[in-house]
Amino acid sequence: MLTLKYYNNLLKPKYLLQFIYDVIKTGKLSELTSFVIWEISYRLGFYKNSLLKFNNHQSFVNLKSYNSISGHHWLNLSKHKWDIFFSHNQMILGNTIESPNKLYLSENGEITEIYEFSNPIEAIYADKFSIFVCIKGAMFKVNDELKVKEVLQFSTKESIFRHNSGFTIDEAGTLFVGEYANVWKNNSWQFVAYLYYSRDGGDSWIKSDFLENEGINKHIHLVWWSKLLKLLVLTDGDNKKKLWVNKSQNYSSVSETQDAGWYDCTINHIQRGGYTAAVEVDECILFGSDYQGGTNCLISTKDMKNFDLQIIPNPYRGSYFHEMVTLVTGKRKLIIANLKCIFSSKNKSLLMTSLDDGNSWFKIIEYDGTNTKIRILNNSDMLNDTLFMRIDFEGDIYKSDVYKIELEHLISFISSLRN
Repeated sequence: MLTLKYYNNLLKPKYLLQFIYDVIKTGKLSELTSFVIWEISYRLGFYKNSLLKFNNHQSFVNLKSYNSISGHHWLNLSKHKWDIFFSHNQMILGNTIESPNKLYLSENGEITEIYEFSNPIEAIYADKFSIFVCIKGAMFKVNDELKVKEVLQFSTKESIFRHNSGFTIDEAGTLFVGEYANVWKNNSWQFVAYLYYSRDGGDSWIKSDFLENEGINKHIHLVWWSKLLKLLVLTDGDNKKKLWVNKSQNYSSVSETQDAGWYDCTINHIQRGGYTAAVEVDECILFGSDYQGGTNCLISTKDMKNFDLQIIPNPYRGSYFHEMVTLVTGKRKLIIANLKCIFSSKNKSLLMTSLDDGNSWFKIIEYDGTNTKIRILNNSDMLNDTLFMRIDFEGDIYKSDVYKIELEHLISFISSLRN
């Protein structure tokens, strides 16, 4: 984990030389070069016309302390302290902060325990047939009769799929899972970037190692089916951070076209990639970047060939897109995004929303990611009307709560500011 102490040590010659050696050894020289070019370009004002636009100068909430979140009528405590949840068919499936190993089903505000796993739940996905629950090292299937069976063992005991971005289903019903972990072994990162897919509803899985053959050194950030373009999207990390797309049923090899296998959209690192978040709006796809401490951006595309760039301005530029979801209330669609930086108070973290498909944004909550954590709990397009988020406060006191925002109240509050 990158820390403020780590970056301060880079100012010392001994650690700087070790850092340069590690960069070359791990194949991150191209990434470092991109970091430097983007930093210089930003400071020289080359991105002036490409900066992401905010409609409000000050955030609605400046979360400097635990008490500073109170007093906002559109922000309320949730009845249940969810840790991770997945909304499906007017139900909520999830675990709680108090019982991280237990899977609960919530209907009409009441929760029922379904099953207790041996380790904390790391991610959940549900389709119209089954529920899939991930703990470290393994994935389980829960059928309609609430019977639980293990259906997949990952390549390491630390591996998971990323909640809200590591599991997807295409229009034919094929399921896809991207493996994610950070495992340091024998002075290098252990490769865990395997793609798994199932054509029998998740009872059995086929493993693809095409990313290992392409020199990817770490894990999968995102695997996601685009309904708009009818193709599969995959992003990897960490040293090459590529964006891959696939319109075929060949999931085992790369191709020079999207119709025959995995097509590489990022030939050079400077083109960006490795996105950790993605959403679809009416006419385009939005991707959020993963460059903690670097220059982050929001990318939009209508065809996976042409990409438009919005650079995140200071003081949020060094915060990466931890998650991004779309929520619908009535006829209004909101994008909710969480920008997060964990090692520097100078890089402010931010929860923000867009009501115009990502063209402009409102700052909801600004916070210090070194002592406060915010996580969006909703999954895209599923749970309407309400945004749920978990907030962990660290420092003089430790407090972990789940808050909810009624979207209509948030929209009304934004409208009152405009008037």
